[in-house]
Amino acid sequence: MLSQPSNAFPKPSPQTKTAFETKTSAINVTPSNTARYDIKEIKEDALWLSNEAGIDEVSALRVVVEEFQSRAYAQLLGEFSEEENLSLQDAADTQSSNVLSTGLLLTGTTPDALQKKFDAQESRRIRLLHIYLSERRYLWKCLVFLVQQRSPHDANKGSDDGRAIPWFNTYHVTVVSQWDALEAPADRIVRFIATLTSILEKTFSGSGSGWFKDDGGRVDIEIEWTNSQIMEATYIMEIIFQHLWAVDTITQTAPILEWFRFVSRFDFFDPRDYSLFVSSRNPS
Repeated sequence: MLSQPSNAFPKPSPQTKTAFETKTSAINVTPSNTARYDIKEIKEDALWLSNEAGIDEVSALRVVVEEFQSRAYAQLLGEFSEEENLSLQDAADTQSSNVLSTGLLLTGTTPDALQKKFDAQESRRIRLLHIYLSERRYLWKCLVFLVQQRSPHDANKGSDDGRAIPWFNTYHVTVVSQWDALEAPADRIVRFIATLTSILEKTFSGSGSGWFKDDGGRVDIEIEWTNSQIMEATYIMEIIFQHLWAVDTITQTAPILEWFRFVSRFDFFDPRDYSLFVSSRNPS
């Protein structure tokens, strides 16, 4: 994923569908009535996420597994039950924390009702989208960190005090080497700019994520999706800047022309022109 960030979540294909069916087949995952997981539910959620987010089935399956593994964490951050609220109220000084106690009581419900809400299909799939967006953001953020390590170190040479150099101080050399093996630096910058264009076109098209469209959409999901798009774009621009700063020569013509086409496409990020961009994309 780090070596091909622009294609970290590829589109579905017959090959990825076959790989998905193999990974979830009975020979690899034996169905059991006593298992903590429901393989049928996992497969349904993975295929839903693949279709909703437009990513390959195997990547979607990995996100579903992550959601399953992080449920205890998600529940700790969730709502308080009525019993928990009462315990907190007893522990709180009601004279100085009256507002806190009142707020807690307003959100209390039974543990069974909370568990039922947590396990509901809609709640589960909302968590899947949150994890997917988080993965996309942190992939690019991780790459920003790596490309900022611009001074290569000899991995076999220890530090001045004799200790081994941490792997993350040299891993950027490995990533850039993988990039160079796949395409020329100038072509890579053009690819990053193309990814930028695609992200911002979606963001300012006015159509939104399209998630939960059949249910009328969800405002909270749309807000996070928009914020994620902007953050991804910011990280990619940072990577382009760091990459150009690290080289000793002036870049080739293709990336320069592609960059100016990009900023011209979005009116040099002038907020006054965003409305014109949206209206041109959506005449209605």
